[in-house]
Amino acid sequence: MASGGKKDATYIADIFADKVEEYDPNHQLTDVFYFDGAASVQKAGQVLMAKYPRTFCYHYHGGEHFVALFFTSLSKIKPIRVNVSRYLLIY
Repeated sequence: MASGGKKDATYIADIFADKVEEYDPNHQLTDVFYFDGAASVQKAGQVLMAKYPRTFCYHYHGGEHFVALFFTSLSKIKPIRVNVSRYLLIY
């Protein structure tokens, strides 16, 4: 990545494919990939399922993403939004 590459679906899938080849060269043991909810990572899961037909890809939200969603939901509640806005104006 230091040379200006992108962390796109192909890049992410290649990282996982290298590990599958290292630990499961006969493609008999790998059956599931777990990823978070980022779009590029979900696409990487689709690439891996195409490359390894015996596999399944499960997308889940990581802890930090869950916390961010929780506080985003809280910030939509009017009394909380008003209080946060007042606090931000003070500082």
